[in-house]
Amino acid sequence: MLSLRHVQSSQTPLKAFANLGVMSILCALLLYIHILFIGQNITLNTVQSWVSLLILGIFCQVVGWVLITQSMPNLPASIVGVVLLLQPALSMLWDILFFDRPMGMVDFIGLSMVLIGVYLATIKKKRSQLD
Repeated sequence: MLSLRHVQSSQTPLKAFANLGVMSILCALLLYIHILFIGQNITLNTVQSWVSLLILGIFCQVVGWVLITQSMPNLPASIVGVVLLLQPALSMLWDILFFDRPMGMVDFIGLSMVLIGVYLATIKKKRSQLD
């Protein structure tokens, strides 16, 4: 995230879509290597699987990352960090609320720790602004 922020705030930044493409290819390559290493199968056998993957990729990844990369150079790193930490925690919370995801004790503890950590990070930021 810091590298992406640095590239976007440089004097000759890449366009948001170029950054998105580079980051997506690098992440896909790393995930593919990991999947091969652990021996998982990544084949998509149905049309529904392909359509779901395309919708997820276009709407959730492309639109989300374009919004993130365009706003990162304009915000302090501390705010960007807090917002990006909240994103997966809120995704899990929405999964529980809207899709009836079962939640075990480990899930609850992890989610609580993330939310408490983000809260503490925002309190520290507010205190330093008051001083």
